[in-house]
Amino acid sequence: MNFKSYSLNVVGRIIFLAASMMAFIYTLHQDQWYVTTGVTGLLIPVLIFSLIRYTYRFQKELSFFLMAIRNREYTQYQKEGLTRKRSELENAFHVISKELQNVSIEKEVHYNYLQALVNNINIGIISYLTSGEIQLFNKSASYLLNMPVPKTLKHIEAYHPNLYTLLERANPGGKNVLTIKREDEILKIAVQVKEFKQQSRIYKLISLQDIRAELDAQELESYQKLIQVLRHEIMNSVTPIYSLSESVKESIEEILENKELQGSPVKEELNDLLISITTIHTRTNGLLKFVQNYRKLTNVPQPTLKKVDLKEIVNHSVRLLDNEFKDSNITIHTNLSRESLMIICDFDQIQQVIINVLLNAIQALKGTKDGSITVSGGKISEGSIYLIISDNGKGMEEEEIEKIFVPFYTTKKKGSGIGLSLAKKIMKMHQGDIRIYSKPGKGTTCEIVF
Repeated sequence: MNFKSYSLNVVGRIIFLAASMMAFIYTLHQDQWYVTTGVTGLLIPVLIFSLIRYTYRFQKELSFFLMAIRNREYTQYQKEGLTRKRSELENAFHVISKELQNVSIEKEVHYNYLQALVNNINIGIISYLTSGEIQLFNKSASYLLNMPVPKTLKHIEAYHPNLYTLLERANPGGKNVLTIKREDEILKIAVQVKEFKQQSRIYKLISLQDIRAELDAQELESYQKLIQVLRHEIMNSVTPIYSLSESVKESIEEILENKELQGSPVKEELNDLLISITTIHTRTNGLLKFVQNYRKLTNVPQPTLKKVDLKEIVNHSVRLLDNEFKDSNITIHTNLSRESLMIICDFDQIQQVIINVLLNAIQALKGTKDGSITVSGGKISEGSIYLIISDNGKGMEEEEIEKIFVPFYTTKKKGSGIGLSLAKKIMKMHQGDIRIYSKPGKGTTCEIVF
């Protein structure tokens, strides 16, 4: 039933009704037309009822379809329509409802796609109304902040008061770097704020990104530049002092060998001078060795990449330090995955990283009874492999952990402060990372991720 046929049908019924009424009036004025008068008289209410029913049915169908659109019950309408032969109007309703259902499905698919996209990006996303009601809190945000999905901003305060304060005062376009503690980790989070309006509601969109890797890379680069400048200046100043002190030392020794100076007061003065110049010579020699040691950090060659089994590197490193473990009375445990742990790396450089970490663990266990080191490794996911080296030593304070990768910094009496800095640089060159977790009295854990 389309609008044209509906109009013609209504007009036809009205004409037929009018004709019946005229016939009824005509028969009333005729003698002995009782039957005809009665028939036409009865026909009029039947036609009126039929017209009303016809228009009512059209209204009902239209109302039913509009309610189906309102309640999004397209499938129900289509099923009911299939139970009997459909009119043209019902066919039109069927086509429209099918199109609307397709639009609804496309909208749902698009929503699910955006939801999956937001939940799988590595940046934390938080969206909330100005009232504080959280509208979006993706998986990355939950992971970064180590908390369940909150309903309001107030719920964030219990986990991260500093982030809550920042979000409450956040201005559109603002950028901040926030330090957040997640279990034993210290994270550096870049926080960016955007604001938008939708259907008269104002939303704030917050992005959270862990920028430790970028900050570490910049920090390491800055240290390298500083070390290069210091090394250049120290070498330029100390080298001539070392050479001159050596020459003066040799000259004084030759003079003192002269027998004529035996018992002379000059000899005593020369002996004092020799002691002084020897001290200068020794100290400058130590300073030169110190500077040469830091050349390792700035002159790391580009890695020669090959496919290697990480288990092979670990086992080789442990064998090399076998005497160190025995001398220090330390038990070493290896718990590596049975499956192949193939990585693309420079064998020697990664071995140097593992040895440096193991040597640090040995140093940390000095004076510890029943000292032990555990080396475990496996796959985190496809293309991501981890190695964890843990000790049961005295552990470290949070302040020490923050400085552990800083060149020159060391907690050991004879340490150079170069081992872990060098390990960090090598891992960055391999597109990997190295992290330290520790608590006083609970030992230290080093996580190396490829």
